[in-house]
Amino acid sequence: MQDVIESPIIPDAVRRVLVLCLTVGAALIYGVLMGVAIYGTFSGTSRGLDNETAARTASLLSGLVGSVVTAGFSRSKRPSTVQLSTSHPMGGRAVTAWRTLEPDSLVKANLLGLSSFLGFATQPRASTPSRTTEDGPPVEAETSPFALWVAIFYFAIYFLVGVASLLTMLLIPQAPDMVVDAGWVWLGTLLSSGYSFFALNDKS
Repeated sequence: MQDVIESPIIPDAVRRVLVLCLTVGAALIYGVLMGVAIYGTFSGTSRGLDNETAARTASLLSGLVGSVVTAGFSRSKRPSTVQLSTSHPMGGRAVTAWRTLEPDSLVKANLLGLSSFLGFATQPRASTPSRTTEDGPPVEAETSPFALWVAIFYFAIYFLVGVASLLTMLLIPQAPDMVVDAGWVWLGTLLSSGYSFFALNDKS
């Protein structure tokens, strides 16, 4: 009796596109909203944004974008080896070997983790196999430069808007509540994302 394999309700490619659109869209709204609020604070035209609804929206978006960055960094991996399995050219059972990888830098590994969380497919980069192991088929990196640039763009919005909100809150005591709340929420997510950025264990 053959096993019945259930297909997912939403295809993986569609799910990745939806996740990418939602997360990047939230970051763009966050950047525009806070940009208008910060500019209005310095120019004295932010009275229309000084209300409870705007403050809650800013806090929600700041926490959401910060949580995405933290979760993305926590998915970063820097493997040193990968296990491969390939069929013998003369037939027989598959041969298993270990292939040495060239680990990405800490910054790139975290950006790859963020791009993976945003919906892109990522893989480690392979280098020349070790002499003490059997040669296996090469592992090609599938991460496109576009995925890295999207991750950089997302982190730039998160970091720059957060810094601007915090500085505005410190420099202008009469800053709107939405700027103050967004600044404090960003500071909290910065600590958590910083921990995720540097907390890479040996097994990752």
